[in-house]
Amino acid sequence: IFSSRRNYQVFVVKQWKRKAEKILDLNSKENSYEAEKIKTRKYY
Repeated sequence: IFSSRRNYQVFVVKQWKRKAEKILDLNSKENSYEAEKIKTRKYY
């Protein structure tokens, strides 16, 4: 599939970056959700 080891490394790095971005995105969503819960708990 890959013409060289270099191409394979680039491919792996791209995959890893995409995964890391997804994880970070999920974390930020969960954090903002937690923050909203805490805010509403204070007021109600």
